[in-house]
Amino acid sequence: MSSAAPSSRPAPSDPAALQRALDDKTRLIQEIREELIRSQITVLELQDTVLQKETDKADAVSILGQAEHALEGKINYIVELDRVLNEQLAAVRAELAAARAGLADRDRIIQDLVQKLDAANRELGAAHTMAGNYLRDLTHAQEALRQAQQQLAARKPGS
Repeated sequence: MSSAAPSSRPAPSDPAALQRALDDKTRLIQEIREELIRSQITVLELQDTVLQKETDKADAVSILGQAEHALEGKINYIVELDRVLNEQLAAVRAELAAARAGLADRDRIIQDLVQKLDAANRELGAAHTMAGNYLRDLTHAQEALRQAQQQLAARKPGS
């Protein structure tokens, strides 16, 4: 049985890594459950041995007591591991849900910014068009002023 849990946790912002970690923890729980079943089978086999060895009953009872104590410790250990792993699975699931919600929020913000940028670009285009119109009007007005000044200069007496 491997009792060492992974020491590094994936970054909360990587849903794929969180999913892999969740899958690893699920496999570990399955292995622990299988070991629990194997331990229970061992207990049953020890009880059969006790029945077969009635002539050596005192020693068998002692051995059975020791084995049961060891198995009980393992079962308690496995139950505790299962509890801890379930807590960690719940935390990883919560992190995964939070990461997915964060991605959805980010996508909504990006969409909103894209819409605002598009609107700003349209307004900028309209401002450029308006500036072009003002420049054209200014050019016409300057030309009209120049012509009026030429006409005025031509009308002045003594010129």
